[in-house]
Amino acid sequence: MLQLILGILKVTGILLLAVLLLLVLALLSLLFVPVRYEAEGKKKQDALAARLKVSWMFRALSVSAAYLEGKIRIKIRVLGITVKRMGFDGERPGTRRRKKKEPPPFEEDEDEPEKAPRDRAGEEELQPEWLKGEKENRPPLPGEPREREPVSGKPSPPKKAGLPHRAAAVLRRIGSFLKRILDFFRGLPEKLEALLAAGEDFRERVSEQKDEMMRRAAPFLTAEARALYKRLLKHGRYLLRHYGPRKIEGWLKLGTGEPDRTAQACGLVYFLLPAAGEEFEVKPDFSGRVLEGDIRLKGHIRSCCLVKVAFLLWRDKEFRKMLGRIKGGI
Repeated sequence: MLQLILGILKVTGILLLAVLLLLVLALLSLLFVPVRYEAEGKKKQDALAARLKVSWMFRALSVSAAYLEGKIRIKIRVLGITVKRMGFDGERPGTRRRKKKEPPPFEEDEDEPEKAPRDRAGEEELQPEWLKGEKENRPPLPGEPREREPVSGKPSPPKKAGLPHRAAAVLRRIGSFLKRILDFFRGLPEKLEALLAAGEDFRERVSEQKDEMMRRAAPFLTAEARALYKRLLKHGRYLLRHYGPRKIEGWLKLGTGEPDRTAQACGLVYFLLPAAGEEFEVKPDFSGRVLEGDIRLKGHIRSCCLVKVAFLLWRDKEFRKMLGRIKGGI
């Protein structure tokens, strides 16, 4: 009995140890197995094409995206098997689209007789004589246009404005203009006073906003905050060094239309280019505005670097204090 219990405990312990080892192995693989990425972009005149591929665990899991002719296509693979496709418009690999059969055009029936137009002249001939004679005196039938009766009376001749009337109109306009000028100068002191009061209020509001901004920004301008900024910059450089591309190849043709600005832009590109871009060439174009290139880059990302930076920030008291101020609205 005792041997049976010990055997069961032994098997259970072995299973628990195997599960624990698998969990530790999975955790170590997540931390230290890098996520590799490859990117490629080409641009020439108005044509643009780009491709991005991310893989993990020797391409056991890979995600690829491509941009071509204004369309984005994404493909997800697990162990080399495609499990998800997006942007392919429902197409399957190796299949073609079937053209939809359009219905035949509608043909008119030639046997159907056309409707002849109504002959008004024939209708008038078929009317009886007594109806034709009384047509002028009878009231109009429904649908028959009515004749307009001439308007009696002579048209009134247009009135002609004489010189005294024109002179009076001009004098009235001049008088109204002078009145508006006098009203403007009468109300000018009040307008100036209101403008000065509005300027004083605006200056007070600006001063209050400035004081409020300085009060809120005071915790971020202390010596401890500046030391924190230096540490954050150091962490950012560390992540950029480990997560940045390890290899950059290709060329870039750059032109802004102005020779001095083109030289400055090319110098800035060389300044920001990492050390991995030894096989990358920048071609300045001083004749016009152009942006063309063919760029390929590779790199990898390890989660352990990000975990290290997160742990250092969690231990930083000044960072936690500043984060609390930001969350609390400063």
